Amino acid sequence: MLSFHSRAGIRARLSSFLLPILAVILSLGMAVSSNAQGTAAGTISGLVTDSSGASVPGASIQITDLATKTARTVLSNDAGRYDIFNLAPGIYDLTVSKPGFSETKFVKQEVQVGLVLTLNVSLQVGAATAVVEVSASAGAELQTSNATIGSTITGAQLENLPNVGRDANALFLLQPGVGPTGSVAGTVADQNGFQLDGGNNSSDMDGNNANYTLSSGTITGSSGGTPSGVIPTPIETIEEFKVSTAGQTADFNGSGGGQVQMVTKRGTSSFHGSAYEYLLSSFFSANT
Repeated sequence: MLSFHSRAGIRARLSSFLLPILAVILSLGMAVSSNAQGTAAGTISGLVTDSSGASVPGASIQITDLATKTARTVLSNDAGRYDIFNLAPGIYDLTVSKPGFSETKFVKQEVQVGLVLTLNVSLQVGAATAVVEVSASAGAELQTSNATIGSTITGAQLENLPNVGRDANALFLLQPGVGPTGSVAGTVADQNGFQLDGGNNSSDMDGNNANYTLSSGTITGSSGGTPSGVIPTPIETIEEFKVSTAGQTADFNGSGGGQVQMVTKRGTSSFHGSAYEYLLSSFFSANT
């Protein structure tokens, strides 16, 4: 028995079959984009309360980037909590205000790549024109949102620490938990992963793109003797350099070894640049 179907009916069946697949593909793409942003940025979160400890919903939280003078504003939710995601590493001022309360301002708070800075705010009843300024830094921040073990090196530290190849990855081997050949926590060097501004910078062939050997206690190789990403990362171009050696989160799950996150410098509201002279000579070497 033959059956005939109209073109409209075929299109309808194809649409009912393809639309769920397209939805899944789009959701995966959005998740990848979100994760890529998260690995190149930091977060500020906290709880807004009054003097009695009760939560304050609807408070205005303004974050100002001191490098670019740009500002963003969010509101605390019904529980008094707020989160500000995808913040470029740098120094920020945070101002919290609500009618009936004095304005509270946190000054010069440092945001680091891949970390959450917690700033809880206790608003005081008073005139809106009154400002309570908190100048103390958060100090050593306890990371309650993840259990990642690692360390972060700022751009200023990168420029001042000795570096033979003038590449940020040269400091990879100096991090706790990293072996002399680039192995991390028992893994081999080709299991290291590198990200630059949230994008993958690992070699698709060997995981680090470094040719290096260990001979008589000295590491030598074509990439300065250091596991590194595919794209060169001179220290003058890097704002922040972070190495995670254990307990990594799912936003960086492409490797079983160390996870290196680097963020390049961005524009600011003032002119800046760098100049240097670099000389390697046997005249500076110790006697044999």
